[in-house]
Amino acid sequence: MNDFIRVLLINLGIFGVLAALLMLTSKDGGAMAFYVGAAQALINFVLMIVFFVNRKTQQAIGSLVSMILILIIGFGLCLATFSLH
Repeated sequence: MNDFIRVLLINLGIFGVLAALLMLTSKDGGAMAFYVGAAQALINFVLMIVFFVNRKTQQAIGSLVSMILILIIGFGLCLATFSLH
């Protein structure tokens, strides 16, 4: 498995577990999932810069793509939560 896929799957897996736990345990879990996703996207942004500086291009691109996907999924969860209430 190449580095791009590995970074992407690890990040989406972590976010999926955290979002599912928040959705199951909290009334406003979707909004909280968006905030957790934003924090994870910030961490991915820092990691992306570190990977680019260390010339690990595949891992940096994986961090960039996972950062974008996490923000889109988190925003969707937030909207879904508010449309259900």
